[in-house]
Amino acid sequence: MSNRGFTLIETLVYLALFALVISGMVVAAHLLFATSDRYQSRAMMQEEANFIMAKIGWALNDASSASVSGGALTITKYALPSVVVDSLGNNARVDSEVLNSSNVKVDNLSFVHGGGGASPESIEIDLTVSAVTPTGKPITQSASTTRYIRK
Repeated sequence: MSNRGFTLIETLVYLALFALVISGMVVAAHLLFATSDRYQSRAMMQEEANFIMAKIGWALNDASSASVSGGALTITKYALPSVVVDSLGNNARVDSEVLNSSNVKVDNLSFVHGGGGASPESIEIDLTVSAVTPTGKPITQSASTTRYIRK
């Protein structure tokens, strides 16, 4: 007599193993999507920080002098009128034009005027931006550079 088929115990064991494999795949897919969103938000925030730093660097090109007053950087140019770089609320601005998107907040934009006398005139720029991932996790990025004013 040949009993061809599965017993109830075998069927339950196979179902449990199948459920374990499927739940592992669901957890892995969820982690993959969450990580992807976080990296996409971080990349967007990095691009915003790079853009703001590049725009400030552009404003410092062809500068004859610069001064820092009350958190604002005023750049006097040789050929063009002066340019003012500052932050208002959560935005970085150049001549009152907002540089960052609404997805990114500028937490800190500060300038330190250095040099003069025997050393070359310089502006140290510190920038901190933040964003929130689609899952609600806050992320922060900092950048800093020093630009020298050529006379």
